[in-house]
Amino acid sequence: MENEKEEFEQNGEIEKDEPGSFLSWKDLLQWQYIRWPVATFLAMILLFFLFDKALMPLYTKHGQEIKIPDVTGLSYEEAQKILQDHGFRPILDHKANSTSVETGHIISQSPVPGSIVKSNRRTYLTVSKGEKWVRVPKLVGGSERDAVLQLRQLDLVPGKRMYEFSSFYPKGVVSAQSVPVGDSLSVGDTVDIQISLGDIPENLTVPNLIGKSFEEAKKILSASGFQIGLITYQLNNDLLPETVIRQSLPADNTVDVGASIDLVLSRIEEKNEE
Repeated sequence: MENEKEEFEQNGEIEKDEPGSFLSWKDLLQWQYIRWPVATFLAMILLFFLFDKALMPLYTKHGQEIKIPDVTGLSYEEAQKILQDHGFRPILDHKANSTSVETGHIISQSPVPGSIVKSNRRTYLTVSKGEKWVRVPKLVGGSERDAVLQLRQLDLVPGKRMYEFSSFYPKGVVSAQSVPVGDSLSVGDTVDIQISLGDIPENLTVPNLIGKSFEEAKKILSASGFQIGLITYQLNNDLLPETVIRQSLPADNTVDVGASIDLVLSRIEEKNEE
């Protein structure tokens, strides 16, 4: 059988591939498995470029970004018209009190003026309700703490606190206020109060101010019925600036009412900056 097969092959019944001939059936079979992945890959690349260069610009309105106009300070009606004329959608976000922007005018906008955004973008507006006015409460006759709490609850600012002797109001009670009861004030306005030190004593006891800051010393002197006298400075790099180094009247001494105390405060050496 083997001899017959060899003879059959020699007679040319079975042809073998020769170099330079067309693809064999094996090569064609391999190409069938390769061509579909290659075709799929090429199609994906084509779809990517189509999506990136054609579909996405249409979806996002590429090239239609514009600058949003500034409508702050304008009336709400004016702001609406300007924004709509520029292709934006004005939305009333909320209303707020303002001491600088009149009622019905725009306090702020979002996005902020000058932003580069796409047309048809929503623009949120904050509209002024004008100033908020409050009635000044009665502070006289109450404690210092209660007076401060009342003012803060009404968004008023507790101002200076002065201390005076009084034969009518007990010590620690508010004896006067800078704005009369019932007057109208705008939110953020200041109200000063005066606190009673009680009956005028025969003499005062000098407080110890050494090591205190100047601000703290002023409060102590005022609350003790003393006046602040002459202020001088002395170089001392070991202490914080404006720390009390000396006082003119020794601590715990008794003096007449109305006495003043001179203070020496620290200062640090100024370095020349080149």
